[in-house]
This record gives sequence, structure tokens and C-alpha cells, in this order.
Amino acid sequence: MLALFWPVPERSLTEAGGVIFVDVRGKWSIDFPVESEGAMDPGHLREVKEIEIARLHLRYAHTRIEWPQRVLALASSIERFGQILPVIVLREGDNSFVLIDGYLRVKALKRCLRDTVLAEIWEGKEEEALVEILARANSRKWDLLEEAALLRELHDQHHLSQSRIASMVGRKQSWVSGRLALYSALSEDLLESIRKGSISTWAATRVIAPIARNTGACQGAFRQSFQGVSVYPGTDPFVPPLSEGQSEAEREHRL
Repeated sequence: MLALFWPVPERSLTEAGGVIFVDVRGKWSIDFPVESEGAMDPGHLREVKEIEIARLHLRYAHTRIEWPQRVLALASSIERFGQILPVIVLREGDNSFVLIDGYLRVKALKRCLRDTVLAEIWEGKEEEALVEILARANSRKWDLLEEAALLRELHDQHHLSQSRIASMVGRKQSWVSGRLALYSALSEDLLESIRKGSISTWAATRVIAPIARNTGACQGAFRQSFQGVSVYPGTDPFVPPLSEGQSEAEREHRL
């Protein structure tokens, strides 16, 4: 796949062996965002190339919402325009990678019967990679549950304190603790329904869970009543509204 680059005045690009390298210190510019303000070490080059989807470990799939309608729209866009933005992977061994961000893109590529994916390859610690994508507030809009699930991974699996996480992502500790408390308040079957896209985060956290807690009623009955309720009230339950100046293709490729 051809990647387009725009040289920045007094800056240059490096290419070796058919692979483009991106300097994350901001010396070079590329046609997709490579902002880095998290904990990853900025003193190395990041490699962008096609890799086999079979080499990806989908370790954080449980932290993402499946959004079936978005996957369909994204697959249609990929068929027309190809993959625009690379996914983000962390190198694990010589020929395997952990998928950090871009789960919907991988699903859409599989739907298009593609066996490779354009990926930006990071080096470093797994927890630092998770912190960096959470800190990229301007790069994408996270669903509340996805944020909470990643914070829980950092806290429970990588054993980072709430204050440490808050410091690394540039947030207050109350922001971290509030999301962790929200995640813990939801039952596993309710979380699974949200992940599958049958219930929105808004309906689960604002309606179903509070009523179930206060009345002791069966959560399954409430789930049936609120399936399809949008996380964005007044819009399609699966597709977020366009940001100002954002095109349909740009929205789809940031998923």
C-alpha cells in the first residue's frame, strides 16, 4: 500500500529497505497522527509496515466494544479507499505483536478477506503503550467503558497505583478512580452485552445498573428493555456524530 508523506520545512524522511521510519520527536511529518506525549521512550524510531494479521495477539480485545455497524461501514470504506491509518502494535518477540489500538480496523480487514494490516510498531513496555494511547486525547474519542477497561488493566494486571496512572495519563486521580468504580459496578453479563454492542454504555451506566441496584430487579429483564439505546442520545446507536470539519472517511478510519 502506498503511504503519502508531506516533508516539513527543514525536515526530512528516512527510508531503508522499503520501510518508512517515523521520528516520534516530531522531526518528520506523516499523513496520520503520530503524537507522543505519554510514557513511551521517544528516543527511538517507529517502524510502519505491513504485517500479517495472523501474527497479532488480540490481548486487549475484551477492553473494546465490537460496534458491528461501525465495522460494516469501515469495511466498506477500506474496500473503496484502502486502509488509511495504521493500527498500533507492540513488538513481542521476533515475529509476533500485541495489538494495542485498531481492533475495529483489524475486524474490518478480516471482513474484507485481507491477511495483512498496516501497523505502526512500538517498542517498550506494554503498560507504557496502554498509557500512551489513553493520553492521546486529541487522536480519538474513547467510549467510557473502553477507557475504564484499559485503566483496570493498568491497575490490576500491571499493578500501577491510581495516582501513578493519573500522573502518566495527565489526569486527576479522581478521574481514574471514578472510571474504575464504574467498571466494578457493572456485572460481567452486563459488561459482555456492552462489548457485543447490544446495549450502549449510556443505557447500562445511567439506567440499567442504577435501577437494578436500587430495586434488586433482574438485570436481564432491563437489558431486554434497553437494547439498542444509543450511547449518543438522539443519534444512530452505533455511529458517533461527526466532529466539526471531519469527513465520513476520517471518522471511520479513527475507529
